[in-house]
Amino acid sequence: MTDTSATHEPDDAAVLRVLDVAFDDALPPIPRHLSEFAESALRWRSIGDVADVLSDSALDEAVGVRGASSRRAVHFAMGRYRVMLDITDAVVHVTIEPPASLACLVETTTSSVEVNSDAGGQLSANVLGLPIRLRIDTGDGIVTSPWVIG
Repeated sequence: MTDTSATHEPDDAAVLRVLDVAFDDALPPIPRHLSEFAESALRWRSIGDVADVLSDSALDEAVGVRGASSRRAVHFAMGRYRVMLDITDAVVHVTIEPPASLACLVETTTSSVEVNSDAGGQLSANVLGLPIRLRIDTGDGIVTSPWVIG
């Protein structure tokens, strides 16, 4: 019979001593911008489900065509909602189907704009470039677009 009471795993105190040496106070502090980035990445866990992209004009652009377009059209869907973003350099136009007046939040990495869609499910908001995403409060939950990046 073999004695199984002896283990080769270190005890907690030994692991803590090794970690203490590895992460001693001599390490420089984490830069603030990295800490803020890490915190914002963790907040992603709380946004809920992200809508599925149905089409993106950036993926449909013909290869080798001169003069890249400054317009971008992205369609996404979540549940019964279908949303089209038409993005230019300074404005995003949004169409929500089925049409309804809904509270929306247009977000960039540096700002956010609260705006309501009209009864036809449309809205426009001034934005300064990409990345951008849209959050729509449907009353039953939040529809969140994926980030549209450049």
